[in-house]
Amino acid sequence: MSNGEVDNSTALGWREIASRLRTAIENNDFGVGGQIPTEVELMQKLGATRYSVRRALGALQQSGLIRIEQGRGTFVHDAYLVSYQIARRARFTDVLVANNITPGQEILTIEIVEADDEIRDFLKLRRGSFAMFMELLGYANGQIVKHDRNYFPLPRFEGFEKALRASPSVTEALATVGVSDYHRVSTSIIGRLPTAAEARLLRQLPSQPIFECQRLDADESNDPIIYGTTVFSCERVRLTV
Repeated sequence: MSNGEVDNSTALGWREIASRLRTAIENNDFGVGGQIPTEVELMQKLGATRYSVRRALGALQQSGLIRIEQGRGTFVHDAYLVSYQIARRARFTDVLVANNITPGQEILTIEIVEADDEIRDFLKLRRGSFAMFMELLGYANGQIVKHDRNYFPLPRFEGFEKALRASPSVTEALATVGVSDYHRVSTSIIGRLPTAAEARLLRQLPSQPIFECQRLDADESNDPIIYGTTVFSCERVRLTV
């Protein structure tokens, strides 16, 4: 066939093409910021139609893996992006897994703290109450994308530290103590520059902006279980609401 076109009956589908390209990108076959072969080259190499190649590239661009520059070509994005839609039951780890991105977390601190006025108001605690504080870093394919500061009400979560340290995510840790489901009650988002400490934790320049998300989660009985703040790197995470 002319112009690199192939027989539709034997051509790869766009999902398979996207999967192969994603694997190549994650294996650093093209290099960070490197150029991806042209549509015609991909058609010939993969035995695919132009439609399937274009749709696969469009899907990868939407997920933040690549950027398409008119007149120049298609390039691996300089920084790995995660598209995260904030919703009533959105779980960051589930979003990563659904997009074939390997999640990870690094616990920095777990300690018991006296709840201040703000924490008491959100978690509906009495004056003089305590909360479990957890600070962690979230990873996507080995790259730091977020910094969490979470508070869990006590005495309800007495002894929860063991579950947190043994589980790959907060959601799985909650399931081990009987919280099988929970939902977002409120979210507020602002954009700002990071503090020196935040830039150091996120391994980014202080001049690069961040998203700060303050959130409250509750269980099925609508009792608050998590109050916290998450800081996302704007270069690595795209938030949608």
